[in-house]
Amino acid sequence: MDGEPVIGGSNVTVASFVETLASALAHAAIREVYPQLSPEDVQAAFAFVQEAVTARRQFAAQQEHLAAERERALAMMRAVVESTADGVLVVSNDNRVMICNQRFESMWKLRPGWYEAQYPEWLYLLARQTQDPVGFIQRVETLNDHPDAEGYDIIELKGDQVFERYATPYAVGGEIVGRVWSFRDVTDRKRADVELRASRARLKAIFDNVAVGIGLVDTEGRYIQTNEQWDLMLNRRRPEDPGTVELDIADQTENPVISRKQLKALIRGEIDAFHTEKRIVREDG
Repeated sequence: MDGEPVIGGSNVTVASFVETLASALAHAAIREVYPQLSPEDVQAAFAFVQEAVTARRQFAAQQEHLAAERERALAMMRAVVESTADGVLVVSNDNRVMICNQRFESMWKLRPGWYEAQYPEWLYLLARQTQDPVGFIQRVETLNDHPDAEGYDIIELKGDQVFERYATPYAVGGEIVGRVWSFRDVTDRKRADVELRASRARLKAIFDNVAVGIGLVDTEGRYIQTNEQWDLMLNRRRPEDPGTVELDIADQTENPVISRKQLKALIRGEIDAFHTEKRIVREDG
């Protein structure tokens, strides 16, 4: 080929010379080791060796390509995990730590170099911070037995912190090579949920036990819920499904037309409240 170095003033390139020399030496080596082989057998043996060498080179090239692809994927993942607000840990199939971001180390209060510990020692560093170390480890081991499975659970740490844990397979080139663990601190959200449930419980207690009758209505003016005092005042039996109560409060007032206009204005947000008086006949007359 043009530009390739040649030997002396000949047209023989260095690459061609080396290939021919290697072929001759290979033939000679085969004849020396196996003198009983015929020239045809020597040629067949040489062809077999050539195929084996070619296959080995192709395999090595494929492995090199795969390794380069993995490095590129890891580089991209490093950039991604450092930009996320979640704590992220990436481990190989044999649970070697491949990547983790600073957020993960901060959430778990890990010292520099913690990832140099072998598995399962580094897992124990995390587990002992939880309220259920055994369950934490068992969940990890269960997913280790199913590399293609995904997982989600809630982790309660000692103290009052609560983490959500997500687990997804990590694949490169269609091959699962590890797992991505992501941790989200949901402590504030869980605390807000607890406070909301407590607030609802207090509101329900007030609604059920207040000394005045209270009725909740929908945007059409129909009752959807009443408290016990309301039912006692009207001598009504509370239905199993309050949403089935269809008593139009506007039509029960002394002036249904005005009351309906006021109710619609309230629903549209044009007024904050309105007051009216009404006479209601109990069911017992």
